[in-house]
Amino acid sequence: MWPFSKKYPKSLSSIQIELFETINRGKTTRIVPLINRYNDVIRHEFHTWTSVPSDIRGDKHWESWYTSGLIGLADIYKQCGVPTFIDQLMGPPVDNPIARWTTVMSAAQTALNEKQPGIAATLIEPVIAEMLAVSGTAVDKYLPMCHGKAGAAYFAMGNTEDALVATQRALTACKASYDAEGVVIYTNNLKRMRGGHDA
Repeated sequence: MWPFSKKYPKSLSSIQIELFETINRGKTTRIVPLINRYNDVIRHEFHTWTSVPSDIRGDKHWESWYTSGLIGLADIYKQCGVPTFIDQLMGPPVDNPIARWTTVMSAAQTALNEKQPGIAATLIEPVIAEMLAVSGTAVDKYLPMCHGKAGAAYFAMGNTEDALVATQRALTACKASYDAEGVVIYTNNLKRMRGGHDA
């Protein structure tokens, strides 16, 4: 196994650690060979991985690490034409709020890309309200992204004050969940907004 310096929760197998750590570190050139190597194990055991292990439940750092790795792994399979695992995680879109949230987030991003920030804000605001009323690893993962998209939408609409508030919320949430990439993104967005440039 690739040597890691961290001390990992005892409930995790060496295969889970190697896969999830590689995904969370963004080592794209390593992940496909690993998936090929462990494909049989992944296919056989993935259904047992869909619940966060009890010894890390409630630990924001490890919950975020585990959830990001698991979703990332399922998404890679989906990109390769195997949606089985992402379907296991998301469930039917009508019944599963996570699937609905990701659909709305995608639509909001499309609206931003098409220079329609008002539509993006209209789409994302109800999702933020819904997320704030619940809790869980999915909320920890997606709420900062939603705040970030809201901030981008407000800024594009010329509402710098609300844009700064929303983006600061995204940054604060990323710091709380140890999302280093998100911290960098939203810190830079705040700098650009304060400097009068596009987010």
